[in-house]
Amino acid sequence: MGTKVVNCRLPEKTVDELNAFAKRFNLTKSSIIRQALITYIEMLKNANQILVPNFKVNPSQLAINRRHNCTFIRFPNKMVLVLGCISSGSIGPNSMDKLKVSGFLLGKLTTRAALMDIISINAWPISIAATLCVKMDPTGSEIIRGIKTEMVRADLDPLILTVDTEENFDTEQTGIGLTVIGLTHEEDLKIGTSQIGDVIIAVGKPCVGQEVLEAKSRKEIADLKDIISFLKLEYVHGIMPVDTEGILSKANLLAHSIGKNVKFYENIKFDLEKSAGPSTTVLVTVDKNKVKEFLKYLYKPYSLIGEIV
Repeated sequence: MGTKVVNCRLPEKTVDELNAFAKRFNLTKSSIIRQALITYIEMLKNANQILVPNFKVNPSQLAINRRHNCTFIRFPNKMVLVLGCISSGSIGPNSMDKLKVSGFLLGKLTTRAALMDIISINAWPISIAATLCVKMDPTGSEIIRGIKTEMVRADLDPLILTVDTEENFDTEQTGIGLTVIGLTHEEDLKIGTSQIGDVIIAVGKPCVGQEVLEAKSRKEIADLKDIISFLKLEYVHGIMPVDTEGILSKANLLAHSIGKNVKFYENIKFDLEKSAGPSTTVLVTVDKNKVKEFLKYLYKPYSLIGEIV
C-alpha cells in the first residue's frame, strides 16, 4: 500500500504534548499522528454501530406498567420509554366553549401540564403529538403557537411536534389532546425515590378554570422552569405535579410508592382536595434537614403538607 505525505497545522499546546509522548514512549511524532488518525477514522466509520447499536427486542422482553396517565415501557438495555397524555374540552375561543380563552393560551397551558408530567420524573421529551378537534385556521394555528412557545421554555426543538386538525367539519367547541413521549435510563427515573422522613411541600396555588388565568397573571402557579430547577437539587428526592385529583391524593401516592404513609401537618395553607387544574401545583419531597434551604428558592405560594412516615 502506498503512502502520501499530508501537511497539517497543530496548536502549540498539541505539539508540546506530542513531543512529551514521543520522548516518554520512544516514538516519532509522525507515528503517533498516523496511529491517532487511523484510530479516529475507524471510529467514524463505525460511529453508527457505536451510537445506535443494532439490537432486536422481543415484545416479551418489555416490561410495561402505568402510573396515572403515564405508561412506562422498560427495554432490556435499561432504557425507559415514557408516554403521557392530557386532554382538554370546551375550553377555548369557540362559540360553545364554557371557558373562553385564546387558542394560544389553551395550547400553552395544556402543553405545560403534559410536559410537567414527563419532565418531573426526569425523562426527556423526544416527541409530542397534538390532536386538535378544530380547523387549522384560525383556532388551530393559535393553539400550535402556544404549544411551541411552551416547548421553547423547556429548550425543546419544535421539530419534534406532530399535529393533526379537523378539516372536514366546522366545530363549535374546542377540543385538544396531547401525547408526549419521553426517554430516560432506569437509574435516572425519579419514581419511588422519596425517602422516609422527607417533608412534602406543595409549590404553586391549586387553581381550576378561570382561577388559573388570574393566578397565572400573578405568577402564583408552578411551571416547567420550577420543575427543571428542582431536579438539579440533590436533596429533592421526588416531584409530582397535581392535577384534578388534588394534593391529598398525590401526596398519598408519593408515600405509597415507597410503601409508606403521610403524616399530615395542621394549619395547611392549601385545600388538599381542591383540583389543581392543569398542574398549577407541584408536590416536592425534600430532605427534612434541607427544608429551610429549599424554601429560600421559592418565590411562589407554597405550603408544607406533611412528612413521609
